[in-house]
Amino acid sequence: MQINFTKMQASGNDFIVIDATQQPISLSTSQIHHLASRHYGVGCDQLLMIGSPILIQHNQMSYPIKIYNSDGSEVQQCGNGLRAIASFLATTVQQEQHAFLLQVADQIYPTSRQENNHFAVNLGQPIWLPNKIPANFSQRQMHYQLPYQQKNYQAGLVSFANPHCVIVVDSLTEFPLVEFGEALNNNPCFPEGINLECIQLLDKHTIAMRVYERGVGETQACGSGACAAVACGHLWQYLANRVTVRLNQSELIVELKEDGYWLSGAVEKVFIGTIHL
Repeated sequence: MQINFTKMQASGNDFIVIDATQQPISLSTSQIHHLASRHYGVGCDQLLMIGSPILIQHNQMSYPIKIYNSDGSEVQQCGNGLRAIASFLATTVQQEQHAFLLQVADQIYPTSRQENNHFAVNLGQPIWLPNKIPANFSQRQMHYQLPYQQKNYQAGLVSFANPHCVIVVDSLTEFPLVEFGEALNNNPCFPEGINLECIQLLDKHTIAMRVYERGVGETQACGSGACAAVACGHLWQYLANRVTVRLNQSELIVELKEDGYWLSGAVEKVFIGTIHL
């Protein structure tokens, strides 16, 4: 099978984007894993599949989206991935449009094109109830106590259609992100795994962040993770409504508006290609 694809990156998150708007494309878990391999395939954090647009209410069209981690598992959210798809549609499929509705499962996400090749997506409102995250805790807490290597960490737990654990640290470089992330993903408290964000508070408008994504490992960025970090910062009354999230080599902007948390930043097409499976 021959697959045409576009390689894109958004704030360091890299994606394989596959346009299935003209005909359906089905990939197995092993095929997705192969495509995502940085040694044997194209290489990516997530693979994004765009389906044919469907009519929803008020004569609006939405694009159904499938999101797969590099291990082949399907997930329900990827903020930077949705921004990459908006850029792909605006520059390839519907070049006259500047706003799109993207649908993942039963959730619809509005996107918009901004200046300087920036794209934004509304990820909606955070979910705090443990059973909806999901996390096996009896009740919602301001801070959850998570033990690791004879130390208890205070963490925020929240979902933006995928689960996140947020921890404030004094030093991003010294925090054992990968080791702790792997431990959390083997913890029965998190039946579907969890993404881990460690953040450093710089001022009320700025944070620095590292992220461990379930099914991927440490990545250069995570859009929904940036929103999760800022949402927890709001819960703890640390942050303003508009926050710059500094990552390894890029920045994201998270802004709380009346209709939800908006994520924005740059998107870039890296290359296009064809691969045979």
